[in-house]
Amino acid sequence: MSEEKQVKSGFFMRLLSFIVGHEVGAANKGAKALKSIQKQLNKSGYKFFNLKKDLINAQFAKFVYQVYAAVAPFREFFIQNTQDEFYAAQILNYSLDTDQHELVAKLSSQSIQVLATKIELKSLAEQGMNFFVALRDGLENERAGEINNTYNALVLLKQFCVIDYYAGLRKFHGVFRENSFEELPHFDSVPTAYMKEFVMDFLTATSLLLSIQDWGNVFDFLKKLSGIEDQAFLRFKQQIAVLHSMENNRVFVGMVKLVSHDPDAELQENTSSKNIVKPYLEGIYQEFRSTVEEIHHKRVIESQKKLVDDVFAGHALVPLKFYNAKENEKYVESKAHCFEHCNAFLYLNSFFALYFRDEFTKFIENFEIVAQCNRQNYISDFTSLYHELNEMQSAVTELDTKLDTKFAEGYKLNSLYLRLGVNDSVVANFNMEIDSINMKVRAIIDRSLKALQKILVFYDELIHERSHGTFDIISNWDELNNKFENGCLPLLKRTKNHISTFLALMKNFKQLE
Repeated sequence: MSEEKQVKSGFFMRLLSFIVGHEVGAANKGAKALKSIQKQLNKSGYKFFNLKKDLINAQFAKFVYQVYAAVAPFREFFIQNTQDEFYAAQILNYSLDTDQHELVAKLSSQSIQVLATKIELKSLAEQGMNFFVALRDGLENERAGEINNTYNALVLLKQFCVIDYYAGLRKFHGVFRENSFEELPHFDSVPTAYMKEFVMDFLTATSLLLSIQDWGNVFDFLKKLSGIEDQAFLRFKQQIAVLHSMENNRVFVGMVKLVSHDPDAELQENTSSKNIVKPYLEGIYQEFRSTVEEIHHKRVIESQKKLVDDVFAGHALVPLKFYNAKENEKYVESKAHCFEHCNAFLYLNSFFALYFRDEFTKFIENFEIVAQCNRQNYISDFTSLYHELNEMQSAVTELDTKLDTKFAEGYKLNSLYLRLGVNDSVVANFNMEIDSINMKVRAIIDRSLKALQKILVFYDELIHERSHGTFDIISNWDELNNKFENGCLPLLKRTKNHISTFLALMKNFKQLE
């Protein structure tokens, strides 16, 4: 072998020797640390682990059995309901004082519904908010910490108690009946691998349990809710004292390292706490708000129905063929955009069909020809509004008609609808088409309402003048009157009433759906 090869070979041998030696040294160091931990536990009287044979000793099982006996009454209570939400509700109910219970009752949906029959909705909303603020301030500023701490401590207690002690202890070959504690069973030592999961679960739950320093509120709550005897609480307190003593002797820390075969092992604890007061208050506020909104919505619907009855006076509404609620159902089901103003457009179409051709046209045609006006451009301004409304009526009919598949607009919309599941591009194009139609509908409604508001001013002026027998605007009322069977005034008043009630109905037309 050449000198160069010998040098390289020697270098790699030294490197390999260093690595192996380092690993062996680390292993020896770890083994010594574990032996030291076991020695310390044994010296403290806790011979729970046999490092040489890798066994969980029977003494550990006897200790766990004593814990099992102490937690048994609590475990029996907790396993009846393991849902944390149940205990959150119970603790909150237990923690509220009399005044706070009254505030919660006043904010309930039933109480708000009753109160709504006695006072105006605005006063109801203000009064309800005052109730809520008083409840919130009393809990958040004074009691929240105590309530949340009680809940989180209870959850840790529950986790500790609902461990399946019976199944775990049976693995130590213990022969005994579940929840039977007349005498201490015989236990055997068992291999660590066989018991590791149970032991680690127990150690984790124990560590979390011992993080709670004050059990007063939890025990007071459980005494009221559970029916557990006082003697059981006394035994459990004594057991907690034992656990704290063991913690001070680093028994549980040592067991974690021994069971894990790692002197650096630590428990992976989830110590996150939960705020139950905040979501509780949010829930109460949401119920109150939803109830007020429901009452408001119901009253809006009732008011809308009354206005519809007033406007159309028993006449059947005149439906549109394509821009309507029934046609819109398929768009709603598709989860894409849909028609937004079916009711408003229906009411506008019905108003035009039932009154425009009859009342408006009958008066305007005679007024335009017969009336002699003392104001410049009065007649032309009046009639131009009539012609604008006539144009809007045609626009309603035209828009609806063109949604028929015989026309380009309707064909395009239907084609896109039938292809909605193809890809996102089709959905986007369909939504754009629907949005464009809705925009046109809004424009027609807006323009119609503005024209009606302006023409209403003319009707008010003419009614006022005719009712008072003056001739400031029209100089030949008698001649104009003769064109109508009962004179002008009844027709003017009737038309004005229809316009006024219709404008009231359509005041917030976007909310009519």
